[in-house]
Amino acid sequence: MKKFLLLCFSFVFVTFSVLAQDRVINGKVSSKDDGTPLPGVNVVLKGTTNGVVTDGDGNYKLSVPSGGGTLVFSFIGMKTSEETIGERSTIDVSMESDIGNLEEVVVTAQGIERDQKSLGYAQTTVSSALLNNKPETDIGRALQGKTPGLQILNSSGMAGSGSRINIRGISTVTGETQPLWVINGVPINTSTNDINGRNFSDGQTSPTRFFDIDPNTIESISVLRGLNATTLYGSQGRNGVILVTTKAGSSKGKKGFEGSIAQSYYTVEAFIPEFQNKWSNGFDGAYGEFFSNWGQLMNGKPTGARHPYYEWRNTFPEFSDFQTSATTVLPGQTLPGYVPTAAPNNVKDFFQKGSSKTTSLSLSGRNDMGSMTFSYSHLDEEGFVKHNDVQRDNFSLGGSVKLNDKITLNGVYNFVRSEIISPPTAAGGGSNSFGQPSIWANLFYTPRNMNLSVWPWENPVDHSNVYYRNDGAIANPYWVSENSRQGSTTNRFFSNTSLNYN
Repeated sequence: MKKFLLLCFSFVFVTFSVLAQDRVINGKVSSKDDGTPLPGVNVVLKGTTNGVVTDGDGNYKLSVPSGGGTLVFSFIGMKTSEETIGERSTIDVSMESDIGNLEEVVVTAQGIERDQKSLGYAQTTVSSALLNNKPETDIGRALQGKTPGLQILNSSGMAGSGSRINIRGISTVTGETQPLWVINGVPINTSTNDINGRNFSDGQTSPTRFFDIDPNTIESISVLRGLNATTLYGSQGRNGVILVTTKAGSSKGKKGFEGSIAQSYYTVEAFIPEFQNKWSNGFDGAYGEFFSNWGQLMNGKPTGARHPYYEWRNTFPEFSDFQTSATTVLPGQTLPGYVPTAAPNNVKDFFQKGSSKTTSLSLSGRNDMGSMTFSYSHLDEEGFVKHNDVQRDNFSLGGSVKLNDKITLNGVYNFVRSEIISPPTAAGGGSNSFGQPSIWANLFYTPRNMNLSVWPWENPVDHSNVYYRNDGAIANPYWVSENSRQGSTTNRFFSNTSLNYN
């Protein structure tokens, strides 16, 4: 009898144990980005080897203990997700993309996407996050230090000044070394952006117009360096290719409506080299009105020469110092002559603190039928030199529409208006030997005893140049900045419309 009861108890226990394993959980796994089902997702009961894989429609079924537990969902390229079972019998999961675990896919010629490891040439991708960390209004300067093999030469650092980019070196037969810029699949004109004809060490004077591209609207940049890559674009790509994808031209993003607004502000100051304040203008320790700084010591002793502005004494009678002369004015009476005094800020005071303000607006919407993105940005930049200003407005509209399961219509449209004002800043020597006045040539060679910010620089009658050398060979940098500034206004429109068949 005891054996019979023990046998019955054992049978009941086994029956309950079997029934405890018969609870089934089912559900569907999909992508959180676009809602598409995910086949091949591993669904495992945490702490066990009990698991299944989702089918082609993202569905799964799994037997679990009646006490429940935790399901772990994992898939390559997706963030691992855990769900507590509890009393539920149906568990649907939306998995998020894990970009950091994906093999990097890059865009090559004509918008074709490829796995980066499969490429037979050098390629580097720069994301928008890296570009936004730099307070630069010029995309050329923003790329500095972001990718290997990219040599960037800045012309002056002034607002609106150009930059030169070399990807494959500067050895060339034609003299042109600038890469091809392709924005949203469209090669753009890279003619000169320089209104001053600045000279570079390689003899070229043509920084390109990538200044028109707003760094805030960029999704990513790919730099193609290898010969095999550049030949995809023919002879235009012989110096390398820079592929730019704007946010309006990007297919990435979540469903729904998104909007953002950003405001940035930063200041810029000129770097002033260290000057000596011991010697006045002249040569070999002797005072003279030359473009040099190796004259008499500025030790409080008179030079025996007239004041540098002596010839302007009648035009500016309020400056009594200008009357100083070593010329005999009465029989037996001679003035001691001009006593040079250091003006330690005569170069520094020419500069001001510059500033740059940028406002950006972005609006986008995505659903199963397509996507649309609009962005606008306004740049207002004031350089560290007076009369150096930049205004730039960027408009961008792009989107894609699925006409059916196989055909997609894509379009990106960009309009840019930029206005640049700048005084002439071409390279030059002490006598403007390159053929035009320049604030740099006439400023940094200024003798240390010339008080530029205090002494007059313009004739009040005819508004002509006033300087210590009035032969016209050298112009006062204040006069050059005020009277020789140049302006450039550019309106650009570039677009790309394509019909894709999958």
